[in-house]
Amino acid sequence: MASFFIKEIEYTHRPLDAFSQLTLCRKVAPLFVGLANGEPTIELLANLPMEDLDISLRTMLPFIQRKDSNTQTWSPIYVESVKRLSFSDITGPDMIEILFNVLLDYLPDFYHAVNHLVYGSNPPAAESKTAG
Repeated sequence: MASFFIKEIEYTHRPLDAFSQLTLCRKVAPLFVGLANGEPTIELLANLPMEDLDISLRTMLPFIQRKDSNTQTWSPIYVESVKRLSFSDITGPDMIEILFNVLLDYLPDFYHAVNHLVYGSNPPAAESKTAG
């Protein structure tokens, strides 16, 4: 899994198990469909049911690690036993960025699998939205 940076802090994640991948992709698929359709991010987040966002974050957070720039060691950002973040400087917007970075590793395969099941090996070509 690739690492990513938020506010100059490096993060990565362990591979998500299949159940966690399905939960995440299922709960936040409307968010990514809306983004693909050009809907404003703030509206999409506002319309995403809070329960879906909470489930998604709590499913993903145990897999995330953060690198200490001084010691170069990785530490989990979430302590599942107490349901709390390990770092007080992680904000809500940071968690949304973390979620997006992790999902980008899984959503393409998820959509490919769905298209394959629905359309077989030849999904239909996208229709042009411009008049011809």
